[in-house]
This record gives sequence, structure tokens and C-alpha cells, in this order.
Amino acid sequence: FTQSYDNDTLDASNLLLPLVGFIPADDPRMRSTIDRTIERLTDENGFVYRYLSEDGIEGTEGTFSICTFWLVDNLAMQGRVDEARSLFERLLSYAGRLG
Repeated sequence: FTQSYDNDTLDASNLLLPLVGFIPADDPRMRSTIDRTIERLTDENGFVYRYLSEDGIEGTEGTFSICTFWLVDNLAMQGRVDEARSLFERLLSYAGRLG
């Protein structure tokens, strides 16, 4: 899945599709979406950018914790529990004293 029809730009909001019951996480299309998200929308820590396309707003944004949690959920739903746990623990290591 991509950001829009007839476009190859990725958008991490597509990680919500299995979480809301639109499509199973193990559907081949979703597996491909998750693999491409990991390949093209993550930083060196595995944290997820919402998207990397030009949006008309100056500057760049960092990664989004919520998008990374969506990825953790998807990995777990696909049975990729070791990957999910590793990424989840990395996320937790960045938590401040308030959580």
C-alpha cells in the first residue's frame, strides 16, 4: 500500500490498516507494505518516519513514536515477535521519567 493511488510514496499511516481490522497483517500486500516501510521509512534505530515525500512545509520532521508502535504491533501480528520485541525495547529505552 502507498500514500495514494498510482503513486509509489510510502506513508506509515498504512500500518493502521491491520490494527483497525481492514486487512489481516499477514496478507501478502500488508507484508510487502511492512517490509517496504522498514526498508524505506526507518532511521538507524528502526524508528519510523510518517512519510518522506515533499509536503509543502519547510524543513523535515523526525520519526514518530506512534508510527513505530504501529510497526511493533504489525510485526507481532505477523508472528515476527523477536523483531517486535527488539524494536519495542529500543523505543522504551528512549522514554523519559514521565514515560
